[in-house]
Amino acid sequence: MKFSVLLSVYHKEKPEFLKLSLDSILFQTLVPNEIVLVKDGPLTSELEDVINVYVEKYPHLFKIVLLEKNYGMGVAFNFGLENCTHELVARMDTDDIAVKDRFEKQIKFFTEHPEITILGGAMKEFYNEPNDIERYKFLPLEHNDIVKYSKNRCPFNHPTVMYRKSHVIASGGYKLMEYEDYFLWVRILNANYKAANLKDILNYYRVGNDLIGRRHGFTYAKRELKFCTLALKLGFFNWLNYSKFIFFRLPLRFIPKSLLNYIYNNLLRN
Repeated sequence: MKFSVLLSVYHKEKPEFLKLSLDSILFQTLVPNEIVLVKDGPLTSELEDVINVYVEKYPHLFKIVLLEKNYGMGVAFNFGLENCTHELVARMDTDDIAVKDRFEKQIKFFTEHPEITILGGAMKEFYNEPNDIERYKFLPLEHNDIVKYSKNRCPFNHPTVMYRKSHVIASGGYKLMEYEDYFLWVRILNANYKAANLKDILNYYRVGNDLIGRRHGFTYAKRELKFCTLALKLGFFNWLNYSKFIFFRLPLRFIPKSLLNYIYNNLLRN
């Protein structure tokens, strides 16, 4: 089964992280048929240099598409998805590292389970290099468990997913800033498309860059409220789901960052 890999890069990202990410894609046990890289606005010369090296070395793999300004991940992913040639598309972040047999495992699963629309997996988190901390994020494996879990928390590790392009587009694509992935998964599940997660570690996920800080404060709380209100209007959340989401999640955005960091590290991770 042929597949594309979709990434988006913008000017604040680090060239050395991008290089590690691209290497992890290119040295897979099953190499993708296409790598679609969205330039989300103008980039630094250092990032451009990294991209040019890979395009020159692997011209048959890379498709580079450009947005004239930095629109954000939702717009970039939609634009990139339109430019993906193949029905199966693997997401990847440009500061993460894929486990060497990630794509082989996912393609094998799609081949054996043609009813599946979206397939994710587990992640191992790291600060500076893989294996510098022992912290994992595992998620439910079966469709019904994923649907149940999604009433409270995001049911997929976004950088690990592989999905069917036509089903994502039919579900409306990426829409909501900061919650573009979770809201997409909700709409896919609400449309009765089938989902699964692998128990395997598929990605090493970089947790620096003020991860907790970006999930703290009034602005993030406002985005969460908007998300759960839309999920309620969609009919995916009922009033009980909606109330629980607000009661348990929104207060976390206003507690001290040190306490929020403790909760993420010790209660929400394995």
